[in-house]
Amino acid sequence: SSSLNLKKSAERLPGRKGKGKTCYFLPLSFREFVFLISPKAKEVEQNPLTSISTLTALFKQYVEASGFPQIINDYFENKIDDSRYDIYKDWIEGEVTKAKRSPNYAYQVLSRVLESRSSQLNWESIAQSSTIKSHTTIADYIDLLDSLFIVKVVNQIENNLKIRPARNKKVYFFDHFLGSVVEKSVLKINNYSEYYQQKIKESEYFSKVVENIVFSNLLKHVVNKGYSLNDTIFFWRSKTQQEIDFMVYLRTGPKKLVTPIEVKYRNQAERSNFKSFQPIILSKDTYAPEKNILPVPLFLFKIEQYVKT
Repeated sequence: SSSLNLKKSAERLPGRKGKGKTCYFLPLSFREFVFLISPKAKEVEQNPLTSISTLTALFKQYVEASGFPQIINDYFENKIDDSRYDIYKDWIEGEVTKAKRSPNYAYQVLSRVLESRSSQLNWESIAQSSTIKSHTTIADYIDLLDSLFIVKVVNQIENNLKIRPARNKKVYFFDHFLGSVVEKSVLKINNYSEYYQQKIKESEYFSKVVENIVFSNLLKHVVNKGYSLNDTIFFWRSKTQQEIDFMVYLRTGPKKLVTPIEVKYRNQAERSNFKSFQPIILSKDTYAPEKNILPVPLFLFKIEQYVKT
């Protein structure tokens, strides 16, 4: 069934859904991936600090595969060929067509999202670099792609936790594999899997993929904890251009739970001097808990321990 139709069908049943809740089956998190494929998962769970090298190796496999079970199976059978990417491309185009929108326009928007991954953008800038020209049409396509669980918009939040939806935004893919699907389609790459294996050796490219993975894992975590799919993860930017990649902002009763997270996927990550917040710094391999610096794989595997819910 169409994900868009399922989502809209639930919205059309006010008062008739009983006491249940809407459940989202998102791609596998890194933690779920570890328990799926590693015979050492329970050992890692018991001794995560002595298993960082194991988690790092597993994280590399997660980057190379994805959170989609079929793609994970293909990865371990050494057969992620172009046909797999094309299946997802056809699915995107089919869903967009069902919604009476243009696949060409959708891919122009997705192309710009891919280019700006981990950076800020606005709908006007996408309009200027496409044949669509109207920022309201861009917004309509972004909303559609969000409803199809392809991309998610992240709004800016201020020191006082006031949300600023009218300002620049960031847009991430629900799973990093979907970014690969778009990249293969936009750049017309044959043997994409081989191309991707080479690209992730580039530190800047790899770090952008990692930031997207951190986002998708944070989103799955807060949704699994019963919080909304929307307006729970933000980014923060100061007047002096300091930036925190993710602000997990959850509200439960009178409590406001905030977890700031900064992704610095490099060998020697250092703490930034933020006056307003003290974020968790996610590094490539630095473990310095006294400075709140953690390796990305450890943080994702033990995400429940670090994100306030």
